[in-house]
Amino acid sequence: MNKDIINLGKELAFLLRHDKEAFSKGLIDHNGWRNVSELLSLGYTQETLDEIVETNDKKRYEYN
Repeated sequence: MNKDIINLGKELAFLLRHDKEAFSKGLIDHNGWRNVSELLSLGYTQETLDEIVETNDKKRYEYN
């Protein structure tokens, strides 16, 4: 797996699990979901998110 994708995956984990500002603004719902459009506005591309979801060895990510 590409080292850049690994680093982006780690950053994504933070944005989905530990971003207190996002929680306080209601950007992460009570089930822990965050809109893809929000992640795209933070500089991710759809292709990058797809690659992170598809290649994560622990299968931590999914779309709903």
